[in-house]
Amino acid sequence: MIGNQIVIQGASFKRPGVIRYVESDFLEIQASVEQLNVGDKISCTLNEGGIIESFETTVMGKTENSLITLVPLILRDKWIISRENPRIRIDAKGKITAVSFSGSKPLIDLNQLCQIELHDVSEGGIGFSTKCYIRENGIALLSFRLFDQFLHLEVEIMKSTFSKKDKKFYYGAKFIDTNSKDYQVIRSFIIETLFKRYMLKKGKK
Repeated sequence: MIGNQIVIQGASFKRPGVIRYVESDFLEIQASVEQLNVGDKISCTLNEGGIIESFETTVMGKTENSLITLVPLILRDKWIISRENPRIRIDAKGKITAVSFSGSKPLIDLNQLCQIELHDVSEGGIGFSTKCYIRENGIALLSFRLFDQFLHLEVEIMKSTFSKKDKKFYYGAKFIDTNSKDYQVIRSFIIETLFKRYMLKKGKK
């Protein structure tokens, strides 16, 4: 894919470009696009081995002679871009407001809310600790604040460990509904953090 020709199109312009770098969520395109700004939506047409791919994306950043865009989710697996779900450290507090120990719905509201501490988050799930026990494969409704928004996300407990040191359970859980508006806030947080890391790494080259 690197070195392939790509055409970038906006509301009032159309420019050729060349793919210079691909990394998980980000695509760097060498092109002359002075009129583009961060946050702009653009259409792209890529010739990948004789196969034409068209997609829309968002400008995440610009350098002197290139722009960095998001790789659309629908194309990430199709292009087989090597990636992981990196964990992003997060320091926040929240609550478990409802549970289902059986792993099926409906969830049962808790009379006494369970306090939690959030430790890390990825596109796939979240890590947190609490003094409350939830069996593996159970479902918990987590409520916490991120980006000045209160989020409510259902997660399935995938693994748990108990720490004798602080007498807490440490859980690894996966998100159940990745189409919800609250999940999109999580994804925006991850993308923003990874983009900052990406630009920092480029600056060190």
